[in-house]
Amino acid sequence: MSPGPTTDWVRIATAAQPEAPALVSSGRTLTYAQLDRLVERRADELQRLTGLSPGSRIGVVADRSIATVAALWAVWRRGAVAVVIDPGASATRDESLSIAKFGLRGIVVGDEIRLVGSETAPPPDDPAHHTWVPTSGSVAGPRTVILTHRNVAAAVDASQRRLGNVAGDRWLLVLPLFHVGGLAVLWRSAAAGGCAVLHDEFDAAAAGAALHSGVVTFVSLVPTMLHRILDERGEGHDAVRCVLLGGAAASPDLVGRALAAGLPVRATYGMTEACSQIATVSPGRETDSIETVGQPLDGFTVTIDGPDERGVGEIVVDGPAVSPGYVGQAPHRGPLRTGDLGRLDEEGRLVVTGRSDDVIVTGGENVNPSTVEAALTRLPAVADAAVFGVPDAEWGELVVAAVVPAGDVPTPTELDRLVKGALSPAQRPRRWLIVEQLPRLPNGKVDRRSLRNGV
Repeated sequence: MSPGPTTDWVRIATAAQPEAPALVSSGRTLTYAQLDRLVERRADELQRLTGLSPGSRIGVVADRSIATVAALWAVWRRGAVAVVIDPGASATRDESLSIAKFGLRGIVVGDEIRLVGSETAPPPDDPAHHTWVPTSGSVAGPRTVILTHRNVAAAVDASQRRLGNVAGDRWLLVLPLFHVGGLAVLWRSAAAGGCAVLHDEFDAAAAGAALHSGVVTFVSLVPTMLHRILDERGEGHDAVRCVLLGGAAASPDLVGRALAAGLPVRATYGMTEACSQIATVSPGRETDSIETVGQPLDGFTVTIDGPDERGVGEIVVDGPAVSPGYVGQAPHRGPLRTGDLGRLDEEGRLVVTGRSDDVIVTGGENVNPSTVEAALTRLPAVADAAVFGVPDAEWGELVVAAVVPAGDVPTPTELDRLVKGALSPAQRPRRWLIVEQLPRLPNGKVDRRSLRNGV
């Protein structure tokens, strides 16, 4: 069944299978009937305390807990807009800023509802809005994306057609709920009548144990998480049908290592502005699609604008899951220019090569950081690397590499020698930073702004 624009998947699943597990957290399991009653109580409480109505906005400090999940479903059940807030930014000052910026009627923190005086709340917004979600802000800083009921329903339907998750599947949720990747797990799981298994924080040993023991059948991860899980426990379980890997570029070496360990990694490409997934490797094609993110999902159109001689250009996306825009900005209409670079191979699979705004122009030459990073991480001396540009009076920009050593710390001279045959003169870093680990945002992307600020 294709979900309608205002589908309450928890209520539908409750009617179909009230005793089936819906959520697992800290040893506690809620059936759909129990979750439905909890959601209804929260919705009544929010309505009584905040005057909740269709289109009004409720801030939800989005940790991975049953209380937060119930609050989110309660807001959606009443047709209101869930404005998800990073728990790390939930201090009083930050909440006050969120109230002013988003016109919130209230903020939910765990079991507590913090009322915002009705005189400060503006009139309800567009009732078609479903959730306001911050982007990662890895390059230019975070913006808040508007997702509508239509966006969410279309995204969930397209995802389920590609992934094949069904009732009874157990989806491990270790991604943040204040980003679209974590929220999408809730939507996809409930729409199929499955069970979301919440870990309140990411722990590689615990996540690896869940995958190894067959406790879960699906999991969404970013590459850093997968790398740590493989280091902790090197093999999966036959029950695991899909390791959905996205959020940042994953090296073919990492994907190959996971596949060899029996983890069916299916690379995916998506973004908040398209309500998570855009393209994903198809079932059974994990091995022969190892350097791609698969074909676009049903309902998505992906084109390449301004391709060069290799077919690489800006990735442009269209379809019903594409957001109408950002909070506080003019509405977006038409195809979405992603700012990402890529190409389509002979089978129509998408190969993502980097970000257009990450491209470094040095001495008149364009350098794609992802190409340099791939060459660096193939070196035995390098465990991880991030490449970025910094302004330079002579060259325009200098190529800078932040490197996490795999063992003994190499000197810049040694690194220069190691990359000499693998990279062109323009691509070779002119400055090296040796770091213990790369700074990362909660969704696993490298925090390039932080790296640049440290140079």
